[in-house]
Amino acid sequence: MTCLLTCRMVLLHRLAVLLEVGLLVGACSCINTSGNAATESSGRIKEGPTVSAPTPNRAPASTSKALGGRVALDWQQVMLDKLAKDPGGFQEAWGLFSEGGWANAGQVMVFGDAKSTSWRAVVVEPEADRISTDQVLSAAAFAPIAKAAKAAASLVDLDMVALDALTFEYVHVQKDGSGNFKVVKRVFIRNGGKKDTREYDALIAAFQLLRGVAK
Repeated sequence: MTCLLTCRMVLLHRLAVLLEVGLLVGACSCINTSGNAATESSGRIKEGPTVSAPTPNRAPASTSKALGGRVALDWQQVMLDKLAKDPGGFQEAWGLFSEGGWANAGQVMVFGDAKSTSWRAVVVEPEADRISTDQVLSAAAFAPIAKAAKAAASLVDLDMVALDALTFEYVHVQKDGSGNFKVVKRVFIRNGGKKDTREYDALIAAFQLLRGVAK
């Protein structure tokens, strides 16, 4: 009798051990499965069309490069796009564009023509990625640009070797009746500080002045 009871107790103990092991294995399996599912869910990239977020007032550099641009081509393209599409009937645009090894000096674009009684100034502040101001200019405010454009007709590129120097490009563009662009004048300016550049400095100053006038 005693032997029988002992055998039963041993069997019950073994069954309890097996049951406990089985529960542990099942729990581990559940944990591992849920872990894999979480990893799979968080790591999966859904397939579908890629849509780039639009950037205000920006355009890819295409026509600007074809017309010989070298500095801030995306902003030169903005000027061309505005001249082509914006209402107002403007036939000309003047722009001063800048780039630098560390920072740029902003971008300035002016729209009008010989028949205009008012002009528009579009200003991008230094290191900004969108247009800062777009406002009407008076004849008095446009006068320095007209004077600078006349003086720029005799200027040639100033392309001096300079590490991380601030670089400017002046552009005067006209649009014909068919919507085609003609570059009237383009002047590249990189001053290494080794020669007299007063004429170039005056050209730059005329446009930079509009950063205050256009506000």
